[in-house]
Amino acid sequence: MEIGKLLAIALVALFVVGVATGGDFSKVQDWFKIPSEKPSAPTETEKTVAEKPPAPEVSGCPTRGTTIGTSSGPLALYVMDALDPTSGLANVTIEVLPTSEIAWNPDREIKDSGTTDANGRVEFTSGVLKSDYTYKIVARGDNTVYDFEQEMTTPCVPTGVTNYAYTFDEKLKLYRVGEFKTIGTDVTENITGKTGFQQTTISIYVQLNDSEIGKASFDPVLTLRSPEGYTLEPGKIRSISLTPASAGTTIDLVGPAGDSVVGREINSYLVGETPITVKTGKQIMYMDALHYIMTSADVGQYNVKIVWDADEIEPSSDKLEICLDDLGGYRATSPTTKTTKASATCVTLQWTN
Repeated sequence: MEIGKLLAIALVALFVVGVATGGDFSKVQDWFKIPSEKPSAPTETEKTVAEKPPAPEVSGCPTRGTTIGTSSGPLALYVMDALDPTSGLANVTIEVLPTSEIAWNPDREIKDSGTTDANGRVEFTSGVLKSDYTYKIVARGDNTVYDFEQEMTTPCVPTGVTNYAYTFDEKLKLYRVGEFKTIGTDVTENITGKTGFQQTTISIYVQLNDSEIGKASFDPVLTLRSPEGYTLEPGKIRSISLTPASAGTTIDLVGPAGDSVVGREINSYLVGETPITVKTGKQIMYMDALHYIMTSADVGQYNVKIVWDADEIEPSSDKLEICLDDLGGYRATSPTTKTTKASATCVTLQWTN
């Protein structure tokens, strides 16, 4: 009797398990597994997979490294006027360098180069450039165009195509160098019979030549200085200040902290030739940096009042210059080519007896 009951219970249990597992009795063993105290060690295969470094990034270009830029299939680029983007800039030298090269280095490796035509188009045909490679493109503007450099990647040559001709969609937009209006007229003061503090007023222009329409000046500055061979010791110049001479002035003159120096004492700027920034109404991003640019629309005329000590001035060795120049400093150079751009214009105060 007891055995019959046990068999009946067993049959019921098997029926319940069958329903729960859908007839798959192999699952029953999973229910009764005893979990390990810790995860099992990875197999040697798993170790290899886990320790394997990620694969290097693979270019999506199947023809990467293929020659591009030949006489039969030129690689072309357009260089346009930034202030008139529909007009190309002619006679601009464009160089293609490895990205690690320094543009101003006389011994730089030049992969290819060319000069823009009347439409601003330049073609690279040396046959040494590679498909899907990144190069440094350098515009060497001499004293007519502001230099420019940026990295650009060549296109992927289609599979099976030879002498592939390609023109970059992106166009370089460069600024033509504007020359300054003559800043003022030199002044000579005769100190004979004079003593104590004296005052001289010089009118200056801070603007481009009237003929420089469509051109620009990058980071124009005023600089107070002593010409080479002349030194103004402390105490000879007692004060320097400037005020607008025209109601039509559209610019401001600011110090390193960005505060206006108009109407203030600026004698301290003579020490170390600290540049005074010409703040115009237009600031642009160029080569990843902000720059003030002066165009023909910017006009500035000022009166500079200079108080000097007649008892200290030495006519044979003392001169004061007020200069207007670009690129943020007197005779400053382009960071790309280490060359100057606009010609500095200076007005000189000198003394005689």
